[in-house]
Amino acid sequence: MRWLSRRKATDIALPGNDFWLFDSRVVLVNHLDGEGGNVELELELSEAPDLAKLWEAAFEAVWQRATPQAARHTPSSGSGTAISTVSAT
Repeated sequence: MRWLSRRKATDIALPGNDFWLFDSRVVLVNHLDGEGGNVELELELSEAPDLAKLWEAAFEAVWQRATPQAARHTPSSGSGTAISTVSAT
């Protein structure tokens, strides 16, 4: 998990929804309400190449700038967004 302050994300075009990207080609979109719960019971799944490419580029840009969890010094270091990834080894 990594953290990115909103100040460092100003020039990154971020998706408006939470998402999972699988194999750089399948996007699963989570539509969340203001409380973090799913708005819709059905998940949105897309294999549109343009969408996958756009969201992968956003993820990579954020990942490069974000601070690893272990390097984050204070829990009150300002508002930020948590970015996480799962990789198969």
